[in-house]
Amino acid sequence: MGPLIRSLTLVLAVVIIQVERIKAMRSSVLLFLFWTLLVLCSLVPLKVDIEQIIEQGFSSDAVRFVAFFICFSLELIELILSCFSDHQPLSEKQTYIQVKLTYI
Repeated sequence: MGPLIRSLTLVLAVVIIQVERIKAMRSSVLLFLFWTLLVLCSLVPLKVDIEQIIEQGFSSDAVRFVAFFICFSLELIELILSCFSDHQPLSEKQTYIQVKLTYI
């Protein structure tokens, strides 16, 4: 169940990024919080995996260790990249709000 939830949240992050690109918006704080929480929640499994490697050796479950370390490093890179501010969008698309006035 855990990998499914993790995959769905990553797909949700990709959808949010694409929607913001289409609307020519800067990255939201929501994505920064997402990457921060994802890295913080991955610290405990990282510690457990490192302890297992020290105790049992790397060859006990090498594929799982490599996959986890690759995913963790990508999440950490995303967190670092989300700390930098975006430039103004190149698109000149502007959003207008139509106000409907009614007189009584």
